[in-house]
Amino acid sequence: MSQASIYPEEPTSPSSPGGSNITEKKNQAQSAAWVPPNRGLRAWLQVLGAFCLYFGTWGIIQAFGVFEAYYKLRLLPTYSTSDIAWIGSLQSFLMMFIGILSGPLYDKGHMHALNCFGTALLVLGIMTMSAATTYWQLMLSQGVAVGIGSGLVFTNSLAVVPAYFTSRRAMAMALASLGSGIGGVIYPIVFHELQPKIGFGWAVRIMGFISLVVMSVPCLVMRKPSFVGQGPTRSLVDLSHFRDPVYSLLTSASVVGIVGLFVPFYVVQLFAQVKLNADATIMFYLIPILNAGSTVGRLLMGGGLATYLGPINMFLVAGMLSGITCLAWISVTTIRECIAFAFFYGFTSGAVLSVSPLSLASITKDPRQLGTRIGMSFGLGAFGLLAGNPSAGALVNTGTKSFVKAQVFGGVFLLAAGAFVAAAIVVQTLRKRGSS
Repeated sequence: MSQASIYPEEPTSPSSPGGSNITEKKNQAQSAAWVPPNRGLRAWLQVLGAFCLYFGTWGIIQAFGVFEAYYKLRLLPTYSTSDIAWIGSLQSFLMMFIGILSGPLYDKGHMHALNCFGTALLVLGIMTMSAATTYWQLMLSQGVAVGIGSGLVFTNSLAVVPAYFTSRRAMAMALASLGSGIGGVIYPIVFHELQPKIGFGWAVRIMGFISLVVMSVPCLVMRKPSFVGQGPTRSLVDLSHFRDPVYSLLTSASVVGIVGLFVPFYVVQLFAQVKLNADATIMFYLIPILNAGSTVGRLLMGGGLATYLGPINMFLVAGMLSGITCLAWISVTTIRECIAFAFFYGFTSGAVLSVSPLSLASITKDPRQLGTRIGMSFGLGAFGLLAGNPSAGALVNTGTKSFVKAQVFGGVFLLAAGAFVAAAIVVQTLRKRGSS
């Protein structure tokens, strides 16, 4: 049905009485008229584009553990583990915090520009990082440039896929998020294999060329849904969304959970070296094993099980299992146990990252506001990420080979996130009963 047939007699002049309300009604009708295809080449190309965005953003962020080990042992030996962790934490923080800007820009229809500018800045950051020799050069290139570039594109990967899928939404989002785990496997292996042969600079430059190729794909294939950009101009921060208690509780879960979620990614290599006396090869492959587990978890829990249990219920299960697994890490005393821990923790934490944006999409009635909602939620979560990893690094005592405080730190925050999700489920259930 055309817009003219929906509103055949209403004036369109913005100066006429009630004109703004009429415009808003038309915009709502446009949004309601959008039927997610759930299939077809165009829809699956959005999944491919989002996969590439996950690969180039979360993939390189989840590979920071190998950089941290190299910086500590070779490039920046005079800096503490906590100091070096700030590089990766700033990178992660900016990727999520910039969502406060990129989310509303997505809602205004600027997805293509965000993809192009974000890709250019991210690749520029990697290339300048390859020539860095000091702490502050790495902070500016890897921390700031790569972080902001990632933040400009990342909301697109979270917002566009749910608009193209309904019944297949969980599986589509899970397939897209596989890019994170696969990137987190490939980037560390490339660095580990090439750095001894061609040096730090060229190893990182090759990673930059990989990023350029992969991140160019979304610029070519991703297309915004027709209703995106048709709504009224929105402010960067819309606090009215926090009047929804379910949204507020899920956002709180993301903020609290992200504090502890990446502790093993940053610390497990050091744990294997200091606590278990692992050799360099085993120590290195723990990060790819974590990310391999993350890939499987995103597909099975974030895609398959989330379809049947619902994304919010799956968020609760994955968050609680991640917290329990992180606490179980305290009992690890052998290399085999550490490898098993790495895979299983990657499995559960990958599911958390997959279903958290899907949970927000499931409670968002107006799809034109999805970018803003995800952007604000992840923007606040950025503060948890900024504080979490350096705090965990400061809790590690390499002199006494004690990692217990960092392990408890990560586990407790993940369990607290699960408690917030449980509260959101209770509120949502009571709301449904009240409206029935």
